[in-house]
Amino acid sequence: MIFWRLWLFSAAGVAKAISGHNEYIDGTLQESFHRRSDHHADDRSDIQEATISSMGTVRREGYADLQLQPLDLFSDICSSPDAECLRRAGSRVHRTVLVLGLQKPVPTLHGKSGYYPMYIDLEDSVAESMFKLGYASLVWPRDRCDKLNFTDFAVDVVLVNPSRWQGENCAGSKALHEIVRLLAPGGQLVLASQAEEVKSELLKLNVPASALLQPTSFSNVFLRVDRRVGSLQDCEACGLDKSASATGKCQPYLQPDYLPATDPKRSMAISDEASLSKGRLHNWPLKNVLGSQKEDQWVDQFYKAKPEWFKANYVKKDGIRKKELSGEILKLLQKAHSLLDAGAGSCTLEAWLRETDKFEHLKPMMSFGAYDCSMLRICAERGSISFQHDWLQTLPMCNRCKFELVMQLEGIHHMSSRELIEKTVDALAARLECGGSLYIADISSNHPDLNWTSIAEHRLLAASHEVKLGRLKKQKTLTLLAKKTAAACHSSEVKNTAVFAGDAIGHPDIAFSASE
Repeated sequence: MIFWRLWLFSAAGVAKAISGHNEYIDGTLQESFHRRSDHHADDRSDIQEATISSMGTVRREGYADLQLQPLDLFSDICSSPDAECLRRAGSRVHRTVLVLGLQKPVPTLHGKSGYYPMYIDLEDSVAESMFKLGYASLVWPRDRCDKLNFTDFAVDVVLVNPSRWQGENCAGSKALHEIVRLLAPGGQLVLASQAEEVKSELLKLNVPASALLQPTSFSNVFLRVDRRVGSLQDCEACGLDKSASATGKCQPYLQPDYLPATDPKRSMAISDEASLSKGRLHNWPLKNVLGSQKEDQWVDQFYKAKPEWFKANYVKKDGIRKKELSGEILKLLQKAHSLLDAGAGSCTLEAWLRETDKFEHLKPMMSFGAYDCSMLRICAERGSISFQHDWLQTLPMCNRCKFELVMQLEGIHHMSSRELIEKTVDALAARLECGGSLYIADISSNHPDLNWTSIAEHRLLAASHEVKLGRLKKQKTLTLLAKKTAAACHSSEVKNTAVFAGDAIGHPDIAFSASE
Protein backbone atom coordinates (compact mmCIF):
# COMPACT_ATOMS: atom_id res chain seq x y z
CA MET A 1 0.00 0.00 0.00
CA ILE A 2 1.17 3.49 -0.80
CA PHE A 3 0.88 5.65 2.31
CA TRP A 4 0.17 9.32 2.36
CA ARG A 5 2.84 11.90 3.02
CA LEU A 6 1.33 14.48 5.32
CA TRP A 7 2.78 17.89 6.06
CA LEU A 8 2.57 19.20 9.65
CA PHE A 9 4.08 22.24 11.23
CA SER A 10 4.12 24.50 14.23
CA ALA A 11 1.23 26.76 15.07
CA ALA A 12 3.64 29.39 16.35
CA GLY A 13 2.95 32.77 14.86
CA VAL A 14 0.11 31.63 12.60
CA ALA A 15 -2.87 31.14 14.92
CA LYS A 16 -3.49 34.81 15.60
CA ALA A 17 -6.19 36.66 13.63
CA ILE A 18 -5.21 38.80 10.68
CA SER A 19 -5.00 42.48 11.47
CA GLY A 20 -4.70 45.67 9.43
CA HIS A 21 -7.53 44.92 6.99
CA ASN A 22 -10.06 47.40 5.73
CA GLU A 23 -12.90 47.94 8.17
CA TYR A 24 -16.50 46.96 7.65
CA ILE A 25 -18.94 49.62 6.53
CA ASP A 26 -22.65 48.73 6.76
CA GLY A 27 -21.82 45.02 6.88
CA THR A 28 -19.63 45.02 3.79
CA LEU A 29 -16.01 45.76 3.19
CA GLN A 30 -14.36 48.73 1.64
CA GLU A 31 -13.20 47.44 -1.72
CA SER A 32 -9.70 47.74 -3.04
CA PHE A 33 -8.12 46.47 -6.21
CA HIS A 34 -4.70 44.89 -5.92
CA ARG A 35 -2.48 43.40 -8.59
CA ARG A 36 0.03 40.74 -7.66
CA SER A 37 3.03 42.01 -5.75
CA ASP A 38 6.37 40.41 -5.02
CA HIS A 39 6.43 42.08 -1.62
CA HIS A 40 4.72 40.45 1.33
CA ALA A 41 5.45 41.48 4.87
CA ASP A 42 4.94 38.07 6.40
CA ASP A 43 7.63 35.59 5.35
CA ARG A 44 6.36 32.91 7.76
CA SER A 45 9.91 32.22 8.90
CA ASP A 46 8.62 31.04 12.26
CA ILE A 47 7.06 27.87 10.89
CA GLN A 48 8.84 24.81 12.26
CA GLU A 49 8.79 21.15 11.45
CA ALA A 50 6.69 18.74 13.46
CA THR A 51 7.13 15.00 13.72
CA ILE A 52 5.04 12.18 15.08
CA SER A 53 6.73 9.69 17.39
CA SER A 54 5.94 6.02 17.54
CA MET A 55 3.57 6.83 20.42
CA GLY A 56 1.50 9.24 18.33
CA THR A 57 2.85 12.28 20.17
CA VAL A 58 3.28 15.54 18.28
CA ARG A 59 6.68 17.10 19.02
CA ARG A 60 7.55 20.64 18.05
CA GLU A 61 10.82 22.36 18.78
CA GLY A 62 10.34 24.66 21.76
CA TYR A 63 7.04 23.06 22.81
CA ALA A 64 6.19 20.46 25.40
CA ASP A 65 5.10 17.07 24.11
CA LEU A 66 1.34 16.89 23.64
CA GLN A 67 -0.57 13.62 23.57
CA LEU A 68 -3.36 14.22 21.04
CA GLN A 69 -6.54 12.26 20.46
CA PRO A 70 -8.32 11.99 17.09
CA LEU A 71 -11.68 13.50 16.32
CA ASP A 72 -13.97 10.56 15.54
CA LEU A 73 -16.80 11.83 13.33
CA PHE A 74 -18.77 8.61 13.83
CA SER A 75 -18.55 8.46 17.61
CA ASP A 76 -21.69 8.66 19.74
CA ILE A 77 -20.90 12.29 20.53
CA CYS A 78 -20.65 13.27 16.87
CA SER A 79 -23.41 11.06 15.47
CA SER A 80 -26.23 13.45 16.25
CA PRO A 81 -27.21 15.64 13.27
CA ASP A 82 -27.09 18.62 15.65
CA ALA A 83 -23.56 17.86 16.87
CA GLU A 84 -20.95 20.55 16.38
CA CYS A 85 -17.87 18.35 16.44
CA LEU A 86 -16.29 19.93 13.38
CA ARG A 87 -17.14 23.48 14.40
CA ARG A 88 -15.46 23.06 17.75
CA ALA A 89 -12.34 21.89 15.94
CA GLY A 90 -12.60 24.50 13.19
CA SER A 91 -14.86 27.51 12.69
CA ARG A 92 -18.49 28.46 13.17
CA VAL A 93 -18.59 30.17 9.76
CA HIS A 94 -17.45 27.20 7.68
CA ARG A 95 -20.20 26.01 5.30
CA THR A 96 -18.87 24.06 2.30
CA VAL A 97 -17.37 20.59 2.68
CA LEU A 98 -15.80 18.10 0.26
CA VAL A 99 -15.98 14.53 1.56
CA LEU A 100 -13.50 12.23 -0.19
CA GLY A 101 -13.67 8.45 0.03
CA LEU A 102 -16.26 7.97 2.79
CA GLN A 103 -18.82 5.27 2.11
CA LYS A 104 -21.52 6.64 4.38
CA PRO A 105 -22.88 10.07 5.29
CA VAL A 106 -21.22 12.06 8.07
CA PRO A 107 -23.99 12.86 10.60
CA THR A 108 -22.44 16.08 11.88
CA LEU A 109 -22.64 17.57 8.36
CA HIS A 110 -26.40 17.28 8.15
CA GLY A 111 -29.46 18.26 10.16
CA LYS A 112 -29.18 21.79 11.53
CA SER A 113 -25.39 21.92 11.24
CA GLY A 114 -25.33 24.65 8.58
CA TYR A 115 -22.83 22.72 6.47
CA TYR A 116 -23.35 21.93 2.78
CA PRO A 117 -21.32 18.83 1.82
CA MET A 118 -20.46 17.26 -1.51
CA TYR A 119 -19.42 13.62 -1.45
CA ILE A 120 -16.83 12.36 -3.94
CA ASP A 121 -15.96 8.70 -4.31
CA LEU A 122 -14.02 6.49 -6.67
CA GLU A 123 -16.90 4.04 -7.15
CA ASP A 124 -20.17 4.66 -8.97
CA SER A 125 -22.22 2.66 -6.47
CA VAL A 126 -21.09 4.76 -3.51
CA ALA A 127 -21.79 8.03 -5.36
CA GLU A 128 -25.24 6.70 -6.27
CA SER A 129 -26.07 5.78 -2.69
CA MET A 130 -25.20 9.30 -1.51
CA PHE A 131 -27.26 10.85 -4.30
CA LYS A 132 -30.28 8.73 -3.41
CA LEU A 133 -30.05 10.08 0.13
CA GLY A 134 -30.35 13.57 -1.31
CA TYR A 135 -26.67 14.56 -1.07
CA ALA A 136 -24.58 16.15 -3.81
CA SER A 137 -22.14 13.54 -5.05
CA LEU A 138 -19.56 12.93 -7.76
CA VAL A 139 -17.67 9.85 -8.91
CA TRP A 140 -14.04 10.52 -9.74
CA PRO A 141 -11.55 8.54 -11.88
CA ARG A 142 -8.80 6.91 -9.82
CA ASP A 143 -6.09 8.30 -12.07
CA ARG A 144 -7.22 11.91 -11.47
CA CYS A 145 -7.17 12.25 -7.69
CA ASP A 146 -4.46 14.87 -8.11
CA LYS A 147 -6.63 16.80 -10.60
CA LEU A 148 -9.87 17.83 -8.92
CA ASN A 149 -11.86 20.27 -11.04
CA PHE A 150 -12.38 22.97 -8.43
CA THR A 151 -10.92 26.44 -8.18
CA ASP A 152 -8.29 27.43 -5.61
CA PHE A 153 -9.80 28.03 -2.15
CA ALA A 154 -13.00 26.29 -3.30
CA VAL A 155 -14.25 24.92 0.04
CA ASP A 156 -14.03 25.50 3.77
CA VAL A 157 -13.50 21.90 4.86
CA VAL A 158 -12.12 18.71 3.32
CA LEU A 159 -12.77 15.33 4.96
CA VAL A 160 -10.74 12.52 3.45
CA ASN A 161 -10.54 8.83 4.26
CA PRO A 162 -6.91 7.89 3.42
CA SER A 163 -7.66 4.17 3.50
CA ARG A 164 -10.15 4.52 0.61
CA TRP A 165 -8.76 7.50 -1.30
CA GLN A 166 -6.22 5.10 -2.82
CA GLY A 167 -5.04 4.39 -6.34
CA GLU A 168 -2.83 5.89 -9.00
CA ASN A 169 -2.29 9.57 -8.10
CA CYS A 170 -4.70 9.24 -5.13
CA ALA A 171 -1.96 8.77 -2.55
CA GLY A 172 1.22 10.64 -1.82
CA SER A 173 2.26 14.25 -1.99
CA LYS A 174 0.54 15.17 -5.28
CA ALA A 175 -2.90 14.18 -4.02
CA LEU A 176 -2.40 15.94 -0.69
CA HIS A 177 -1.15 19.09 -2.41
CA GLU A 178 -4.29 19.09 -4.55
CA ILE A 179 -6.53 18.74 -1.50
CA VAL A 180 -4.79 21.58 0.34
CA ARG A 181 -5.10 23.74 -2.81
CA LEU A 182 -8.88 23.53 -2.51
CA LEU A 183 -8.95 24.67 1.12
CA ALA A 184 -9.91 28.27 1.77
CA PRO A 185 -7.53 30.23 4.01
CA GLY A 186 -8.51 29.30 7.54
CA GLY A 187 -10.05 26.05 6.20
CA GLN A 188 -10.00 22.67 7.85
CA LEU A 189 -8.56 19.27 6.79
CA VAL A 190 -9.75 16.14 8.58
CA LEU A 191 -8.41 12.61 8.14
CA ALA A 192 -11.66 10.75 8.69
CA SER A 193 -11.42 7.19 10.00
CA GLN A 194 -12.85 5.16 12.81
CA ALA A 195 -11.38 6.13 16.18
CA GLU A 196 -9.37 2.91 16.53
CA GLU A 197 -7.89 3.34 13.07
CA VAL A 198 -6.81 6.96 13.26
CA LYS A 199 -3.72 6.53 15.43
CA SER A 200 -2.67 3.46 13.44
CA GLU A 201 -3.12 5.35 10.17
CA LEU A 202 -1.17 8.36 11.42
CA LEU A 203 1.70 6.23 12.64
CA LYS A 204 2.15 4.88 9.11
CA LEU A 205 2.50 8.33 7.60
CA ASN A 206 5.82 9.75 6.56
CA VAL A 207 5.65 13.29 7.92
CA PRO A 208 7.85 15.92 6.28
CA ALA A 209 7.48 19.63 7.00
CA SER A 210 4.75 21.73 5.45
CA ALA A 211 4.00 25.41 5.57
CA LEU A 212 0.32 25.37 4.62
CA LEU A 213 -1.17 23.27 7.42
CA GLN A 214 -1.02 23.69 11.17
CA PRO A 215 -1.94 21.13 13.84
CA THR A 216 -4.88 21.42 16.20
CA SER A 217 -5.79 19.80 19.49
CA PHE A 218 -6.93 16.73 17.51
CA SER A 219 -4.36 14.43 15.95
CA ASN A 220 -6.30 14.08 12.69
CA VAL A 221 -7.49 17.69 12.24
CA PHE A 222 -5.40 20.43 10.63
CA LEU A 223 -6.06 24.05 9.72
CA ARG A 224 -4.89 25.78 6.58
CA VAL A 225 -2.95 28.95 7.37
CA ASP A 226 -4.93 32.07 6.56
CA ARG A 227 -2.30 34.09 4.74
CA ARG A 228 0.53 33.79 2.24
CA VAL A 229 3.57 31.77 3.28
CA GLY A 230 6.74 33.64 2.32
CA SER A 231 8.91 30.55 2.10
CA LEU A 232 6.83 29.14 -0.77
CA GLN A 233 6.64 30.46 -4.30
CA ASP A 234 3.27 31.45 -5.75
CA CYS A 235 1.70 29.29 -8.44
CA GLU A 236 1.73 30.93 -11.86
CA ALA A 237 -1.97 30.36 -12.47
CA CYS A 238 -5.14 28.97 -10.92
CA GLY A 239 -4.86 25.30 -9.98
CA LEU A 240 -7.36 24.32 -12.69
CA ASP A 241 -4.37 24.89 -14.98
CA LYS A 242 -2.58 21.79 -13.75
CA SER A 243 0.65 22.61 -15.55
CA ALA A 244 1.06 25.56 -13.17
CA SER A 245 0.58 23.79 -9.86
CA ALA A 246 0.82 20.03 -10.19
CA THR A 247 4.41 19.90 -8.95
CA GLY A 248 3.32 20.64 -5.39
CA LYS A 249 6.09 23.20 -5.00
CA CYS A 250 3.92 26.31 -5.05
CA GLN A 251 1.01 27.80 -3.15
CA PRO A 252 -2.15 29.27 -4.72
CA TYR A 253 -1.72 33.01 -5.02
CA LEU A 254 -3.29 34.90 -2.13
CA GLN A 255 -3.76 38.66 -2.41
CA PRO A 256 -1.96 40.70 0.29
CA ASP A 257 -5.24 42.04 1.69
CA TYR A 258 -7.29 38.84 1.38
CA LEU A 259 -9.75 38.58 4.26
CA PRO A 260 -10.69 35.00 5.25
CA ALA A 261 -14.16 34.09 6.47
CA THR A 262 -12.55 33.28 9.82
CA ASP A 263 -11.33 36.87 10.32
CA PRO A 264 -12.97 38.06 13.59
CA LYS A 265 -14.81 41.02 12.06
CA ARG A 266 -16.01 39.14 9.00
CA SER A 267 -16.94 36.14 11.11
CA MET A 268 -18.97 38.35 13.44
CA ALA A 269 -20.82 39.93 10.51
CA ILE A 270 -21.62 36.46 9.17
CA SER A 271 -22.83 35.24 12.55
CA ASP A 272 -25.11 38.27 13.01
CA GLU A 273 -27.27 37.19 10.04
CA ALA A 274 -30.46 35.11 10.34
CA SER A 275 -28.59 31.98 9.20
CA LEU A 276 -25.09 30.88 8.31
CA SER A 277 -26.22 30.45 4.69
CA LYS A 278 -27.34 34.07 4.43
CA GLY A 279 -24.41 35.28 6.48
CA ARG A 280 -21.95 33.83 3.97
CA LEU A 281 -24.06 35.10 1.09
CA HIS A 282 -24.11 38.69 2.31
CA ASN A 283 -20.71 39.16 3.92
CA TRP A 284 -17.85 38.59 1.54
CA PRO A 285 -15.30 41.18 0.42
CA LEU A 286 -15.06 42.04 -3.25
CA LYS A 287 -11.30 42.41 -2.91
CA ASN A 288 -11.02 38.66 -2.29
CA VAL A 289 -11.84 37.95 -5.96
CA LEU A 290 -10.10 40.92 -7.60
CA GLY A 291 -6.53 40.54 -8.82
CA SER A 292 -6.56 36.83 -8.05
CA GLN A 293 -4.14 35.90 -10.87
CA LYS A 294 -1.28 37.43 -12.86
CA GLU A 295 -3.51 38.21 -15.81
CA ASP A 296 -6.90 39.89 -15.62
CA GLN A 297 -9.71 37.40 -15.08
CA TRP A 298 -13.42 37.71 -15.88
CA VAL A 299 -14.07 39.41 -12.54
CA ASP A 300 -11.30 41.97 -13.11
CA GLN A 301 -12.47 42.81 -16.62
CA PHE A 302 -16.11 43.35 -15.70
CA TYR A 303 -15.36 45.23 -12.51
CA LYS A 304 -13.09 47.64 -14.39
CA ALA A 305 -15.65 48.10 -17.17
CA LYS A 306 -18.81 48.33 -15.02
CA PRO A 307 -17.96 48.67 -11.32
CA GLU A 308 -21.40 49.84 -10.19
CA TRP A 309 -23.18 47.16 -12.24
CA PHE A 310 -20.84 44.53 -10.84
CA LYS A 311 -21.40 45.54 -7.23
CA ALA A 312 -25.16 45.79 -7.74
CA ASN A 313 -25.26 42.25 -9.16
CA TYR A 314 -22.85 40.49 -6.83
CA VAL A 315 -22.11 42.23 -3.54
CA LYS A 316 -25.31 44.02 -2.59
CA LYS A 317 -27.22 42.97 0.52
CA ASP A 318 -30.74 44.05 -0.42
CA GLY A 319 -31.71 40.87 -2.25
CA ILE A 320 -30.56 38.85 -5.26
CA ARG A 321 -32.66 38.90 -8.39
CA LYS A 322 -32.80 36.57 -11.40
CA LYS A 323 -34.71 37.96 -14.37
CA GLU A 324 -35.09 34.48 -15.87
CA LEU A 325 -37.08 33.23 -12.87
CA SER A 326 -40.72 34.05 -13.52
CA GLY A 327 -43.92 32.39 -14.60
CA GLU A 328 -43.90 28.66 -15.20
CA ILE A 329 -40.25 28.04 -14.30
CA LEU A 330 -40.77 29.67 -10.91
CA LYS A 331 -43.56 27.20 -10.23
CA LEU A 332 -41.33 24.31 -11.29
CA LEU A 333 -38.55 25.53 -9.01
CA GLN A 334 -40.91 25.64 -6.07
CA LYS A 335 -42.02 22.04 -6.69
CA ALA A 336 -38.71 20.45 -7.74
CA HIS A 337 -36.82 18.29 -5.26
CA SER A 338 -33.52 18.10 -7.14
CA LEU A 339 -31.79 20.61 -9.41
CA LEU A 340 -28.76 20.74 -11.69
CA ASP A 341 -27.50 24.22 -12.63
CA ALA A 342 -25.44 23.82 -15.82
CA GLY A 343 -23.21 26.79 -16.53
CA ALA A 344 -23.72 28.15 -13.03
CA GLY A 345 -21.13 30.92 -13.39
CA SER A 346 -20.80 32.65 -10.01
CA CYS A 347 -23.63 30.56 -8.47
CA THR A 348 -26.22 33.33 -8.57
CA LEU A 349 -29.08 30.84 -9.04
CA GLU A 350 -28.11 29.08 -5.83
CA ALA A 351 -27.68 32.46 -4.15
CA TRP A 352 -31.21 33.43 -5.17
CA LEU A 353 -32.58 30.14 -3.85
CA ARG A 354 -30.82 30.64 -0.52
CA GLU A 355 -31.93 34.27 -0.34
CA THR A 356 -35.57 33.32 -0.92
CA ASP A 357 -35.52 30.25 1.37
CA LYS A 358 -36.10 27.85 -1.52
CA PHE A 359 -32.78 26.01 -1.27
CA GLU A 360 -33.22 23.57 1.60
CA HIS A 361 -35.90 21.44 -0.09
CA LEU A 362 -33.60 20.67 -3.04
CA LYS A 363 -31.92 17.36 -2.30
CA PRO A 364 -29.62 17.78 -3.96
CA MET A 365 -28.80 20.92 -5.88
CA MET A 366 -25.55 20.78 -7.86
CA SER A 367 -23.77 23.46 -9.91
CA PHE A 368 -20.97 23.43 -12.45
CA GLY A 369 -19.32 25.54 -15.15
CA ALA A 370 -17.93 29.07 -15.29
CA TYR A 371 -15.88 31.41 -17.47
CA ASP A 372 -12.79 30.98 -15.31
CA CYS A 373 -11.49 30.52 -11.78
CA SER A 374 -12.48 34.05 -10.75
CA MET A 375 -16.18 33.28 -11.22
CA LEU A 376 -15.80 30.10 -9.20
CA ARG A 377 -14.06 32.12 -6.51
CA ILE A 378 -17.27 34.16 -6.16
CA CYS A 379 -19.11 30.87 -5.56
CA ALA A 380 -16.62 29.96 -2.84
CA GLU A 381 -16.86 33.36 -1.15
CA ARG A 382 -20.64 33.05 -1.15
CA GLY A 383 -20.38 29.66 0.56
CA SER A 384 -21.35 27.65 -2.54
CA ILE A 385 -19.73 24.62 -4.18
CA SER A 386 -19.34 24.52 -7.95
CA PHE A 387 -16.97 22.47 -10.09
CA GLN A 388 -15.60 23.11 -13.55
CA HIS A 389 -16.57 20.85 -16.41
CA ASP A 390 -17.14 20.93 -20.15
CA TRP A 391 -20.84 20.16 -20.55
CA LEU A 392 -20.14 18.45 -23.89
CA GLN A 393 -18.40 15.70 -21.94
CA THR A 394 -19.95 13.12 -19.62
CA LEU A 395 -20.47 14.62 -16.18
CA PRO A 396 -18.53 12.94 -13.34
CA MET A 397 -21.72 11.67 -11.71
CA CYS A 398 -23.07 8.20 -11.14
CA ASN A 399 -24.86 6.62 -14.08
CA ARG A 400 -28.27 6.80 -12.38
CA CYS A 401 -27.90 10.24 -10.84
CA LYS A 402 -30.74 12.17 -12.47
CA PHE A 403 -32.50 15.42 -11.60
CA GLU A 404 -36.09 16.57 -11.50
CA LEU A 405 -35.05 19.93 -12.97
CA VAL A 406 -32.04 20.88 -15.12
CA MET A 407 -31.47 24.57 -15.85
CA GLN A 408 -29.16 26.41 -18.22
CA LEU A 409 -29.29 30.19 -18.08
CA GLU A 410 -27.52 32.45 -20.58
CA GLY A 411 -24.89 30.07 -21.93
CA ILE A 412 -26.19 28.24 -24.98
CA HIS A 413 -26.04 31.32 -27.25
CA HIS A 414 -22.24 30.92 -27.27
CA MET A 415 -22.45 27.59 -29.16
CA SER A 416 -20.96 28.19 -32.60
CA SER A 417 -22.57 25.39 -34.61
CA ARG A 418 -25.73 23.33 -34.91
CA GLU A 419 -23.80 20.24 -33.82
CA LEU A 420 -22.65 21.90 -30.58
CA ILE A 421 -26.16 23.08 -29.75
CA GLU A 422 -27.51 19.55 -30.30
CA LYS A 423 -24.75 18.01 -28.18
CA THR A 424 -25.45 20.50 -25.42
CA VAL A 425 -29.15 19.73 -25.40
CA ASP A 426 -28.45 15.98 -25.45
CA ALA A 427 -26.05 16.25 -22.52
CA LEU A 428 -28.46 18.29 -20.39
CA ALA A 429 -31.51 16.15 -21.21
CA ALA A 430 -29.55 12.99 -20.37
CA ARG A 431 -29.47 14.11 -16.72
CA LEU A 432 -33.27 14.37 -16.43
CA GLU A 433 -35.21 11.81 -14.47
CA CYS A 434 -38.43 10.50 -16.01
CA GLY A 435 -40.99 13.29 -15.92
CA GLY A 436 -38.27 15.85 -15.24
CA SER A 437 -37.99 19.24 -16.92
CA LEU A 438 -35.22 21.06 -18.79
CA TYR A 439 -35.34 24.85 -18.79
CA ILE A 440 -33.08 26.99 -20.99
CA ALA A 441 -33.26 30.79 -21.02
CA ASP A 442 -30.96 32.90 -23.17
CA ILE A 443 -30.70 35.66 -25.73
CA SER A 444 -30.44 34.93 -29.45
CA SER A 445 -27.33 33.16 -30.68
CA ASN A 446 -24.08 35.05 -31.16
CA HIS A 447 -24.11 33.55 -34.65
CA PRO A 448 -26.85 35.10 -36.86
CA ASP A 449 -27.38 31.96 -38.91
CA LEU A 450 -28.12 29.84 -35.83
CA ASN A 451 -31.47 29.77 -34.06
CA TRP A 452 -30.75 27.86 -30.86
CA THR A 453 -34.42 27.58 -29.85
CA SER A 454 -35.40 25.98 -33.16
CA ILE A 455 -32.42 23.60 -33.18
CA ALA A 456 -32.98 22.58 -29.55
CA GLU A 457 -36.72 22.15 -30.08
CA HIS A 458 -36.27 19.82 -33.06
CA ARG A 459 -33.63 17.81 -31.20
CA LEU A 460 -35.79 17.31 -28.14
CA LEU A 461 -38.96 16.54 -30.10
CA ALA A 462 -37.04 13.89 -32.03
CA ALA A 463 -36.18 12.30 -28.66
CA SER A 464 -39.88 12.27 -27.64
CA HIS A 465 -39.76 15.19 -25.20
CA GLU A 466 -42.60 17.67 -24.85
CA VAL A 467 -41.35 21.17 -25.72
CA LYS A 468 -42.71 24.67 -25.18
CA LEU A 469 -40.99 27.83 -26.47
CA GLY A 470 -41.50 31.31 -25.07
CA ARG A 471 -40.06 34.75 -24.39
CA LEU A 472 -39.76 36.64 -21.12
CA LYS A 473 -41.92 39.76 -21.00
CA LYS A 474 -40.15 43.05 -21.73
CA GLN A 475 -36.90 41.18 -22.35
CA LYS A 476 -34.92 39.76 -25.25
CA THR A 477 -34.58 36.46 -23.40
CA LEU A 478 -35.91 33.38 -25.21
CA THR A 479 -37.01 30.34 -23.24
CA LEU A 480 -37.35 26.62 -23.85
CA LEU A 481 -39.11 24.27 -21.45
CA ALA A 482 -38.97 20.54 -22.17
CA LYS A 483 -40.45 17.61 -20.26
CA LYS A 484 -39.01 14.11 -20.40
CA THR A 485 -41.90 11.83 -21.28
CA ALA A 486 -42.24 8.10 -20.67
CA ALA A 487 -41.30 7.49 -24.31
CA ALA A 488 -38.13 9.53 -23.89
CA CYS A 489 -37.22 7.50 -20.81
CA HIS A 490 -36.86 4.36 -22.92
CA SER A 491 -33.69 5.76 -24.48
CA SER A 492 -30.39 4.39 -23.23
CA GLU A 493 -29.18 5.51 -19.79
CA VAL A 494 -26.18 7.76 -19.26
CA LYS A 495 -22.98 5.75 -19.13
CA ASN A 496 -20.26 7.40 -17.08
CA THR A 497 -17.11 6.70 -19.04
CA ALA A 498 -15.16 9.26 -17.01
CA VAL A 499 -14.31 11.35 -20.05
CA PHE A 500 -12.36 14.48 -19.24
CA ALA A 501 -11.39 16.92 -21.96
CA GLY A 502 -7.91 17.66 -20.67
CA ASP A 503 -7.23 20.18 -17.95
CA ALA A 504 -8.41 23.33 -19.72
CA ILE A 505 -11.16 25.45 -18.24
CA GLY A 506 -13.67 24.20 -20.77
CA HIS A 507 -14.63 23.83 -24.40
CA PRO A 508 -13.42 26.81 -26.49
CA ASP A 509 -16.96 27.48 -27.67
CA ILE A 510 -18.35 27.55 -24.15
CA ALA A 511 -18.27 30.90 -22.38
CA PHE A 512 -20.72 30.84 -19.53
CA SER A 513 -22.95 33.75 -18.69
CA ALA A 514 -21.31 36.99 -17.60
CA SER A 515 -24.49 37.89 -15.75
CA GLU A 516 -24.36 34.81 -13.59
